[in-house]
Amino acid sequence: MMKLYLSILFLFYLMNAKGVNSEPPDILRLHIQSDIRMRFATTQITSLVANNNNYSQEVTFNVNLPEEAFISSFKMVIDDVEYPGEVKEKEQAKKAYEKAKRKGQSAGHVAKKPRDTNKFKININVAALRNVTFEVRYQELLRRKLGLYEHSIYVNPGQPVEDVKIQVYIEESKEIRILRVPPLRSTDPTFTDATPESTTNPDATISRPSIKTAEITYVPSDTGTLDGIFEIKYDIDRRKQFNGDILAVNGYFVHFFAPADLEPIPKDILFILDTSGSMSGRKIAQVIQAMIFIMHDLVEGDRFNIMDFDDQIIFWKPTLQPWNPENVKDSLKWVRQRRASGGTNINHALLDGLDLMSTISNITSEDRSPVIVFLTDGAASSGVTRSTDILRNVAEANEKTIPVFSLSFGADADFTLLQKISLQNYAVARRIYEASDSAIQLKNFYNEISAALMTDVKFKYFGNVDNDTLTNNEFHRYFNGTEAVIAGKLTDKDASRITWNIIGSTSSGGIDIGETTEALQLSDEGKRESLLSDEDIKSIPEKLWAYLTIKQILDQMTASDNQTEKDELKNRAIELSLKYKFVTPVTSMIVVKPDKKENTDEDAAEEASRDRHPPARPAPVYKRVNRPPPRGGSYGDPHFLVKLKNVTYPICYKMPAKPGELMTLIYDPVLQINVTGKIREGTGSYKPDRPNRTYIGKVYIKTANIEIMIATHQIVFNGKRLIWKNESDIAFNGASCEVNGKGTFVEVKINPGLTFLIRRNLHARMGPKYGYLDFFLMTDDGFSPEVSGVVGRFIPMKGHLMKEHKTSKNKTEAKLKLTEPRKHYKRSVHTVLQLKPGLKNTLIPCWKIDIDKLGF
Repeated sequence: MMKLYLSILFLFYLMNAKGVNSEPPDILRLHIQSDIRMRFATTQITSLVANNNNYSQEVTFNVNLPEEAFISSFKMVIDDVEYPGEVKEKEQAKKAYEKAKRKGQSAGHVAKKPRDTNKFKININVAALRNVTFEVRYQELLRRKLGLYEHSIYVNPGQPVEDVKIQVYIEESKEIRILRVPPLRSTDPTFTDATPESTTNPDATISRPSIKTAEITYVPSDTGTLDGIFEIKYDIDRRKQFNGDILAVNGYFVHFFAPADLEPIPKDILFILDTSGSMSGRKIAQVIQAMIFIMHDLVEGDRFNIMDFDDQIIFWKPTLQPWNPENVKDSLKWVRQRRASGGTNINHALLDGLDLMSTISNITSEDRSPVIVFLTDGAASSGVTRSTDILRNVAEANEKTIPVFSLSFGADADFTLLQKISLQNYAVARRIYEASDSAIQLKNFYNEISAALMTDVKFKYFGNVDNDTLTNNEFHRYFNGTEAVIAGKLTDKDASRITWNIIGSTSSGGIDIGETTEALQLSDEGKRESLLSDEDIKSIPEKLWAYLTIKQILDQMTASDNQTEKDELKNRAIELSLKYKFVTPVTSMIVVKPDKKENTDEDAAEEASRDRHPPARPAPVYKRVNRPPPRGGSYGDPHFLVKLKNVTYPICYKMPAKPGELMTLIYDPVLQINVTGKIREGTGSYKPDRPNRTYIGKVYIKTANIEIMIATHQIVFNGKRLIWKNESDIAFNGASCEVNGKGTFVEVKINPGLTFLIRRNLHARMGPKYGYLDFFLMTDDGFSPEVSGVVGRFIPMKGHLMKEHKTSKNKTEAKLKLTEPRKHYKRSVHTVLQLKPGLKNTLIPCWKIDIDKLGF
């Protein structure tokens, strides 16, 4: 299964030279589009983010991409003006970004993060009170694995985002015979999902414009808790045994080759397992569990052996053993007896392993597939420890060209050395992350290399192909469920037929097959909306050629120990990366807004306010002092007070909530009114052993005609931004939003009978760093009987106090009967009279109840 893995983690690190507490930016929109043409995927992330402070700030978010992906474009849109990125050599890009940031300009910089090759960091210095749209596009060849291509998008914005959408378009060379869109998968790799493979994501819409195309749209029904991996798995018709699809456009071609119905070649496999002291505990237990899985997957005709190494070398048997139930049982008994101790002698282990695999007695015929799987969790600490010596010794010992697949277990393994070992010995290295699912990771890797269908595969091209430009056309092993991909230039730009030849070995013997294949053309047929332009589509073969060529150069750089050669390869990689605008390990991307005018932070805030938010009409708000008491609302941390019919004092209660949670305050489906509060964590608690108190940080009000977002730093009414300290009044379709200009109150009128009041609190002893909001329902005429929510649920209710009395501690207690005739609701609860802060910050009496006793 090929994974195109995109993880969007908006991790905001805010830097403010003035030392003022800044409000984290809001993500207003998150759209992801993917366009997959002949396995070449282009994915675009578009995110609208608002800086709600009156000074510029730097925002950093990480985009976790697959290791195989290259960012191909990045741009910012500021005040409706686009600022495209420019790919530069890495150090040049970094200098340009730092220069722009010092001048206070909006600037973005995309660079590969050190020590984590699958993460890209995007730094944005956002001007005061501005919305900025980020658009990042990356491209990758989907490598076929275990018979499927898999497109996976990990989405966790870190906050509720109202507008989230994922769209994926697939166009393939042949009929798409398998297409699966499973439910969102947990981001926890240790979580075992029992959902059947055939289950379809309920929030995904799938359409098939033709047998070769597919369109998938995903709109999550619950954006408030969006945290998971959206997946698409597919494969195409492969009924022809020696399958060769060739795409040729504009002087470049790409050849996809995936033979079908071949029998696996019997394998000779040696497992070299590190059992040094650092492998003690969970690690060695997981390796043992993985070997149990793997041993049961070997098949008749296979031969195997196992080596245990630390300072010393121990083989299970002196030679390779044929697979049979008795040998499997005996080998697993031996594996379970392994104990972790000693140092890590990598050199000794590999040389002895290659010696075993290379002996005449073990290589009995050419129609077998020898493989070494080498696992370690550390660096060489015993015997020969210099990397150059180990690499030279292994190369000299591997005369039989046996693939050595290396598994780097945990963070302490010398992954650089393991990469070199595998790249120099016809294989690849893979990281195994130290977690509770490590055994499954090991097993999955084994599955990928467990069945070789062909060995010593070589492709040749004739006629109009420039063979000097070919990407890798020789493959030591072709494994089941994978695909060979070769690209190159054509001497005839308009060539429509490609003549090619393949030689290699299969389980049935050698093959030498030649064909002339009609080249395929990509189209836009059946596509309603295209992420790619016509020019983008026509350039796919050329982009694929550049992509594969750069990948090979980077692998050669990793494998090489010759500095002169590494420098030459680096310069070639930089040249191609710059030409094709790829962000690779040797390049970065910079985008800077031109310096039209030097503004101070205060000037920027004033200009933003003047240009973006002209008031609809001046209105002195809240000059009146005597405001009637609210019908209900939230106060402080938050506790709630709601006035019941027939009861003198309001009821009061608390509703537990976690930071980041969205709490429905009022919801009326008939009137289409939804009022939601976003919970924010405070900075303290009454008792050291208790979690910090929580508060309402934002209030969202939505009706059929208006959308209002009120936060401690800004107010947005139908997309128009208002400022807390600017007196203003905006009206639309009978609804209005009034700001008192003192930075304390906002009044929202839905209609003449429904009024909400929001109070801002910036200074509280245990309140959040950026303050919090109180919400009050001032008038409630017209709510339907269906109204609900933490506050709204009590609006249609009546109350009746019974058995009111004083306790021995002079407390007033009673039994409160709650009724709601239309819903046949009746409930009696114990209540105690208490004093709580009210609208005017004075203590008012209220009947405290336990909300859990009401059975909502």
